[in-house]
Amino acid sequence: MATLAPEEEGEKTLLGWEALEAATKCLKSVAHPVRLRMLELLLEGEYAVGKLAELCEVEQASASDHLGRLRDRGILVQDRRGRQVYYRVAAPAVGGILNCVRKNFGS
Repeated sequence: MATLAPEEEGEKTLLGWEALEAATKCLKSVAHPVRLRMLELLLEGEYAVGKLAELCEVEQASASDHLGRLRDRGILVQDRRGRQVYYRVAAPAVGGILNCVRKNFGS
């Protein structure tokens, strides 16, 4: 981690490049309205793909694609029960991202 130059107000520690890279990957992964809505819902508990598709007003195939992207990036985990696939949040940091979205863009 680096620190700001002494002429800056106070001594603040900057994030390291690895942390910035990880944050960038996470932010790119969630940067879609449907994925943000899914995460909003999943922060409250797990959901089946079909129910998420219904609540997000998208086709099930589209929902599966969005969920797969989030799963592949380690943001979600899935649990298969018979023919149903359920998802839940694996990366609690997305709660902070959604809090920031609500604070800055909520109505």
